[in-house]
Amino acid sequence: MELFNVSPGIAVVGGIVTGLVALFVYNKFVGE
Repeated sequence: MELFNVSPGIAVVGGIVTGLVALFVYNKFVGE
């Protein structure tokens, strides 16, 4: 799991961005 050997801050920011993108895509396809 060397790819996940990053600082906690980057991991948190990456998780938040991924969550926002997922919500945006979900609303784009389902929220019509």
